[in-house]
Amino acid sequence: PVAPMAPKRTSDDFAWFTSQIPGCLFRYGIYCPEDKCTATVHRPDFKSHEPAMEKAILTFINYALRFSNC
Repeated sequence: PVAPMAPKRTSDDFAWFTSQIPGCLFRYGIYCPEDKCTATVHRPDFKSHEPAMEKAILTFINYALRFSNC
């Protein structure tokens, strides 16, 4: 399931870019203890969760097609 998150100050660079050109930040995160996917990215014990990755890719493609006038 998709979980709502509180706003985060992820990147001041991204804030500057979107002040020049419209955009959005797409966050992909996994927490699935059943599959031992609990570590965040940029850690040596990070493990990708294939079903969630598929959903993230499909969501990204949907946004890209929807908002790029394709």
